[in-house]
Amino acid sequence: MTKTALTREQVLEMEPGEEIDTLVAEKVMCWKRHKPESWENEYWVDKDGSLMYEVKKFQPSRNKLDAWKVAESYPICRIERHEIFVGNVNHEIEMWSGFDYIDPVKIEDKIMELGISKCALINSLNFNN
Repeated sequence: MTKTALTREQVLEMEPGEEIDTLVAEKVMCWKRHKPESWENEYWVDKDGSLMYEVKKFQPSRNKLDAWKVAESYPICRIERHEIFVGNVNHEIEMWSGFDYIDPVKIEDKIMELGISKCALINSLNFNN
């Protein structure tokens, strides 16, 4: 990923995988990479320096538990699952970064975990840029 600012459209086009997972860890969760001396793997650490996850194991775009951790970091998050006909599933995700009920980010995606990751990343880009 280049160092230029991401757009909403670029985020919406992302596929599940390491690129979006890394962006969610850095931009949404505000974690930093850390590799302790003499340790084999890199870890995400929070602002207090607590080890959170091994970098390669935090996969919010692919893992339900990691996606829920991201969703729970928002004061208000609404997720609806719609299934019209068997197997035709879509998820509507809406997140607010505060309690003011103004300008939530709302997206739809067939994959819940990926949708949560995209919605949170778009929300963080709106307020951190």
